[in-house]
Amino acid sequence: MRDDSPLQTHDHRTSPYERPTSPWQCGRAAEGRPCAAGPDRHGHCGGCQPCQPLKEGERWICQRPASQGGPCAEGPDIRGRCGLATPPCTPVRPLRRRRRRLAIGFFLGLLGLLLIGLGRDSTPTWVVPGIKSSSHVSVTRCQTCHPAHALGLIGWIKAAFSTYTAGGFSQSCLACHPLGHDALAPHGVAGYRLKSAPAGEKPVPVPDQLACNACHREHQGPMASLSRLNDARCQTCHSRRFRAFSADHADFAGYPDFRPPAIRFDHGSHHRKHFQEPRLAAKVPSGCPVCHDPRQPGTHPRGASFATQCAACHEDALRGLDRAGLRGIPMLRVPGLDLNTLRRANAAIGQWPEWAVDPPTPLTLLLARAKSPAELPAVDAMSLEGQSPETLRAVVDWVWAFKEGLLALSEEGQPLWAELLVRDHAPSADARSLAALIGGLSPGTVRSAVKEWFPDLAAEVARHRAGEKVALKVTGSGPVVAKAAPPVKASDTLLDGDDDLLSDTPSAPVDKPAAAPVVAGEAGWVGFGGWYRDEFQLLYRPSGHADALLRAWIERGFSQTDRPEFKAFYAALTADKAVGGCTRCHTLGLNATVKPAHALWTAAERPAVGLSTRRFSHTVHLRALPE
Repeated sequence: MRDDSPLQTHDHRTSPYERPTSPWQCGRAAEGRPCAAGPDRHGHCGGCQPCQPLKEGERWICQRPASQGGPCAEGPDIRGRCGLATPPCTPVRPLRRRRRRLAIGFFLGLLGLLLIGLGRDSTPTWVVPGIKSSSHVSVTRCQTCHPAHALGLIGWIKAAFSTYTAGGFSQSCLACHPLGHDALAPHGVAGYRLKSAPAGEKPVPVPDQLACNACHREHQGPMASLSRLNDARCQTCHSRRFRAFSADHADFAGYPDFRPPAIRFDHGSHHRKHFQEPRLAAKVPSGCPVCHDPRQPGTHPRGASFATQCAACHEDALRGLDRAGLRGIPMLRVPGLDLNTLRRANAAIGQWPEWAVDPPTPLTLLLARAKSPAELPAVDAMSLEGQSPETLRAVVDWVWAFKEGLLALSEEGQPLWAELLVRDHAPSADARSLAALIGGLSPGTVRSAVKEWFPDLAAEVARHRAGEKVALKVTGSGPVVAKAAPPVKASDTLLDGDDDLLSDTPSAPVDKPAAAPVVAGEAGWVGFGGWYRDEFQLLYRPSGHADALLRAWIERGFSQTDRPEFKAFYAALTADKAVGGCTRCHTLGLNATVKPAHALWTAAERPAVGLSTRRFSHTVHLRALPE
């Protein structure tokens, strides 16, 4: 059977009317017999009567409610007063009101204590929220970080109710930590740049500024790290739910970094091949920290210097000691010409060495334009047979332009060379850059080479300038070689003739063959770098790692590809087997972040591509590796 009875009956006939918010309570409530009317709002009790009799005609009728037993038997008297009336009680405060008064009193007392404590000149220790981190232990005054602390009690109250801004509080941090214009931007990156970050890395929405303490919390103890953030701290900006790193972290776009590094170093080949050689056993590094300092900031800490870790094995190769051929870089050269064809064509070019057979170097072509705009035709100068008369005349004109430039170089020296380097398209260079490009070329080196190659160069150039035709004259008999010893004569034999080795008569003196002339190589004389002459060319031998001339010319060719001679010389210097071997280790990538752009030489110059908000510490990861 269904029971439709209510859980509780609220009716004026069965339940008394409670007044929980009334400031006063009947004094008889503790006995369980409170009066129905209760005290008034001022706490006055006018006596207790169960009802207020009602007069109907000439008769008074009891109105006691059913919750108190209904109409009484006595009924009201003739004056209409209830016959069950009792004397007045003493009203009391209800429990709710007593608790309220106690709470207000406690708050006022606490506020008074705070006002007394905070009004003192020195800050009491009980106000400090916690122990500072070890990095800020030297900060002893609160106002160093909290500007409102120095404003007194009024300043504290004003700061507590003022509008909070990220920049206001953080200015104290920036006073000691100058982090640039975007220091308060999320991740230290301007908002317009952060919005271009890869998907999954940018917070949504991107705030303009963040207070330092939004991520870095102080007063967490001396061992707390201000830079270490937990997952909950990231949720301050990133709306994407982050329960665990493995489950909710965004994908790493572009990781690992496949950009070629500035230094081409193969750890695998060194460990599997070179470090296995017994002669290198004492030079093998024992671990990563031997070459890399993990304490350096950034994701690509710089390795040890060349002198510290590389020179022991590679210095000799950079100086050319491992080369069987030329140990220098051909800079200037007397190019080879088809002298037979030129002789048949009655070409008037004056003296020219017969054994000059190599093509001109890029700097030789540059020198030929020192005094004349003549250009060498794009033909094989060693095979001119069948060429047109115009081509042969162009070759003759270029020969005299080269001789004019060579004579001017021997007379004017380095200033002419510097003028050629900054002529036309090339920008001006300072004295230090020009000195590096010239590499200490001395007048004695140039003049001795000119005297050897063209003994009558000055006279020939003067005759050519006067309009006189200077006939072709082949000079030189080839490279200097050791002369062979003369054949042994019969009289030189020990057992021939009357020469008795045991007799007391000395034998007639015998002419000894002249010793073969020994020519000391100039390449050996400049074993630690410099200019020298070898046959019909001037060469420069690198001094070793980071040679100033090589670096200057590679930089110039790298940034000035519009000049053909620079471009060609750059290609020669950066070839796989070039003297100096710069490109064996240096990738020479472009640093587009610097104007004007220049080649990258060290790992520290590696430019950032795009924008990343990641941070990686080698120190922590290296500690996790097994010993």
